[in-house]
Amino acid sequence: MPRVPVTHAGSLIRPASLLSSLAAADRGEPGAGERYAAELRQAVAGCVRRQADTGIDVIDDGEMGKASWITYLYERTSGLESRPLTGNFSPTLPASRDRQYFPGAYAELDRLEHDANVQVRAEAEKRGV
Repeated sequence: MPRVPVTHAGSLIRPASLLSSLAAADRGEPGAGERYAAELRQAVAGCVRRQADTGIDVIDDGEMGKASWITYLYERTSGLESRPLTGNFSPTLPASRDRQYFPGAYAELDRLEHDANVQVRAEAEKRGV
């Protein structure tokens, strides 16, 4: 039977150092842009190495350079207008009418997202990643 090439879709977990340097660059801190560029190069190299070590056939950058899928979209399109919503929203699952109408469901998703991120980061720290 022929082998099926393996890949993944979507973002991989970004290192805390990359997220920190991105936040500093967003705040306009002096030298933060250069630090972010260096952190991004390291993060992509590590991401590619881990994918190769895992045996993934179609390797990508893990979307390390994208702050989030929604900001990536907003930065590359025009004609979109933000509509302010009130509430405490997840940065990954943006504010929406669904989120306003079904806050309990989104609260559960937010909790699951938070718990998964905490677990992945803890495991990565144990491995020294």
